[in-house]
Order: sequence, then structure tokens, then C-alpha cells
Amino acid sequence: MKKLLHWIRLPFMVLYKTYFVLLFFVYLLLLYPFFVYNMNRKNFKRGMFWFRVWSWLMRLSSGIILRAHGKENLPKGPYILVSNHSSYLDIVFMYQIIKEHFVFMGKAELNQWPLIRIFFRSGMNISVNRANRKDSHRALQEARQVLEEGKVLVIFPEGTIPNHTPRMKRFKNGAFKVAIDTGVPIVPVTFTSNYKRMMNGGYFKAQASPGICPCFIHKPIQTKGMTDEDLVALREQTFETIKSKIPFYGN
Repeated sequence: MKKLLHWIRLPFMVLYKTYFVLLFFVYLLLLYPFFVYNMNRKNFKRGMFWFRVWSWLMRLSSGIILRAHGKENLPKGPYILVSNHSSYLDIVFMYQIIKEHFVFMGKAELNQWPLIRIFFRSGMNISVNRANRKDSHRALQEARQVLEEGKVLVIFPEGTIPNHTPRMKRFKNGAFKVAIDTGVPIVPVTFTSNYKRMMNGGYFKAQASPGICPCFIHKPIQTKGMTDEDLVALREQTFETIKSKIPFYGN
């Protein structure tokens, strides 16, 4: 029965994905001159404005409705926002959730993507090659500088979108190490159904549809006074907090 339903839904899924991808690149190309003009540290705040315009246009045109719960839990920066990563929609929605200036820390592969790479090579966001110890150290130093400037740092601690969403991959230590070193709070965020709206994992296989995307912003976890001995406990507490709002998580 599941296979039959999949084949019935497949044409609609493919059409919707095609429409979504076209929206993504059309809006990106239309706004690209504004992005390029603002790709320097002097104009980054204006660059953030245009990212929010892009995010709003994507949501409005794609029929995807973000319902964010707990916005009152967002403190004034600096802080580190960590989230589960189940879809590329997670990135789009960040520009609707966070009203302050924030910086993404993303995987180094994004430096190879046409159009997208300018947002990392310009210094507006931080790329990291976790397989290279020297580059990882450089990225962590840049992350500390971002927080010292009073900004918000956004990290997906899984490092990538897992193949078994909504279940999460084990979190990497970087976000929690930086939080402890700088004493800034961790703000956990849970996206519960982004993977249903736009799943990663194959154009003709992964599901996609318009609909509602709930998001839960949890209370900040304070890190002042913590040491490296608290890192694992902090990481696991954050993992369990995010997991608590994912329905049908499984074992």
C-alpha cells in the first residue's frame, strides 16, 4: 500500500520540487546584485536584510508556512543557536527566526557551489573543513571572534543532513567547545517537519510538499562557569532537548 501511495504521489512531488528549485534560483538571481554589493563587512547588515527578503519570498511562493514557538526564548546576542538539520529549509527559515545579525558555520563543500560560495568566501559566513585540523582551528577562532563582536552564531552540530531523518546524527563537539570557551548560552531549536516539506535524498524518491513547518525555540542553556569536562554533558543535554520535540522519533 505504501508503494502504491508513493507512485500516486510521485508526479506531484517531482512537479513541486521542480517548482521549488526554480523559485530558489530565480529569486537568488534576481537579488544577487544586492547580495554582491553588500558582501563586505561594512554592509553585512544590509546583506542580512536582503537574505530576509529572499527567505520571505521563498516561503510566500512555495506554500510553506513557518510556525515558530518560543521566540521569547531568544536572548540578546551573543549566543550560539544549534538546530537539528533535516532539510535545506532549515537554512531558509533561520532568516525568519533570528532578527539579529547572525553568522552561519557551514561545511567547506559550500565553497564549491556556484552562487552560494560568495556568501562564505566574502567572510559573511564561516566555512569549515572538519577533516583538516588546521582549517577546523581557523574556523573555531573565527567563530569566537563573531561572538566577541556580540553576534549570533548558527551551527548545525550534526554537520550534514542525515539519511535517516527525522532521527539525528550524533552531534559534533565544535559548537559546545566554543560555547564553553566564550561563556555564551546555547539556544537549541527543533524543526519538526521540514524534512516532510523538502526531504534530502533523491529527486524521485524523497518526499516534498507545501504545508506547515512547526519550529520550537527552547530556553537557553547557560554555559558560564563550565569547563571542558562539562562538554559531553552539555552536548547530550542539547541533543535531548532538541529530540524532545521531534514526534515519532523512534528508538
